[in-house]
Amino acid sequence: MVHGHILAAQRGWAGERYILGGENITFNEFFQILGEVTGVNRQMVHLPLGAMTLTAKIMEWQAPVTGLPPAITADFVKKYMNHWSLSSDKAINELGYKITPFATGVKETLEWLSRLK
Repeated sequence: MVHGHILAAQRGWAGERYILGGENITFNEFFQILGEVTGVNRQMVHLPLGAMTLTAKIMEWQAPVTGLPPAITADFVKKYMNHWSLSSDKAINELGYKITPFATGVKETLEWLSRLK
């Protein structure tokens, strides 16, 4: 993404906006890829919308009492219910932006984090 910002500064047009994203993946694909890269498999728990919202509100209410951040918030539940997908095609075509595959990004991030220890 940093490289995309540099490309926008070098090749972009004043006033234009570029989406510097990556692959559009589902939460299920996210956890599947994460499991493949880390060797730790996690499953998403699918709950009805009402149950997710109630759980989020309880966690948000408990956060100031317990000092623990909520694992899920009502705002996240609202975003989760939308299946937005974005395209970086404009940045690819006009700037030469290249998307790093999600699995590659996860692997490189984990390798970088392990070097910090």
